[in-house]
Amino acid sequence: MKKKTLLFLCLTAASLCVAGLLTSLYLRYFPTYRLSDDGKVFLKYNGKRSKFVVPEEVETIDAFAFKDCESLKTVVLPKTLKTIETRAFSCCTALESIDIPEGVKEIEAVAFENCFSLKTLSIPQSVEKIGLSAFDGCLYMTSINVAEKNERYRSIDGVLFSKDGKTLVRYPAYLANERYVVPEGVETIDYHSFQYCSALKSVVLPESLNEVGLCAFDNCTSLSEVVFPDGVRRIGRYAFYRCTNLTSIALPDGVEEIGSSAFSECNLTQIVLPDSVVGVGENAFDHCTCLESIVVPNGVTEIRKSTFSNNSALQTVVLPESVKRIEDYAFAYCNSLTIRAPKGSYAEQYALENDIPFEPIE
Repeated sequence: MKKKTLLFLCLTAASLCVAGLLTSLYLRYFPTYRLSDDGKVFLKYNGKRSKFVVPEEVETIDAFAFKDCESLKTVVLPKTLKTIETRAFSCCTALESIDIPEGVKEIEAVAFENCFSLKTLSIPQSVEKIGLSAFDGCLYMTSINVAEKNERYRSIDGVLFSKDGKTLVRYPAYLANERYVVPEGVETIDYHSFQYCSALKSVVLPESLNEVGLCAFDNCTSLSEVVFPDGVRRIGRYAFYRCTNLTSIALPDGVEEIGSSAFSECNLTQIVLPDSVVGVGENAFDHCTCLESIVVPNGVTEIRKSTFSNNSALQTVVLPESVKRIEDYAFAYCNSLTIRAPKGSYAEQYALENDIPFEPIE
């Protein structure tokens, strides 16, 4: 009996030794993570843990280092860290908790892209740069909090601004407000600032605003009211793309340019373009399937590619004599369309050449 027990113990010990050796060899040739030779750059994480502690001495989380690590819920960053590179934590869809330590200076573009489960984030005093779209696709984020002594950024009620208050950097996508009044002093709504804010129904923009930035309100599917100030000069590309509940818009006098796809796939029934508009980008009103009529102001010289395409309800477009060029597919699949324009204008010639009904106006 004693011999059998001894044999069992020996076999168990041998098995543990073999298992330990195999684990050691596996980690040697298939490590959970990789560092640069000097240990200062965290290059890649290959593990499947729910929690991971980044080693001390690491100063940079490399681009794509944790990308697609879908099992990670918590990451502990070292106090030595200075930079979080582009897409470092992109698509870490289960990531719930990450504390950015004091000492970090840069959070690069789309660093936390599509971290769906990340709810809050604290920006320490040391951060000097937050790249474009750093928090894109963080659909359940409710607040971004900034240390009071940070010299570049600040937060107001969980919304991220530049320190001088002139740029609204990021409005958390899951903030529950249905109405938001952008503070006076803001001059720019930054790239993707309100993207996927599904609860937001009404936005009041300040008198200080000059520009609504690229993709600023992209996919705000509940947004039904936008109050524009008189000072806005430009509506950026994709600014209100797929705001499917936006049925009407009143742009103030002074708006000069409407960017490409700015109102594409909105359910607009009416929009008034002020006389100040001189440029309308490609696809600006593409797939606005409820829009029945529109008047293009005098001063616009060209109708760009696919500007009004795929608008099945569009019955009337009034074009001024200033239009001297209409690009391909400008009115593609607008099967009920009649063009109204001055007799003898370029618009009349275009209508005749493209078999579009034409009505002359004085």
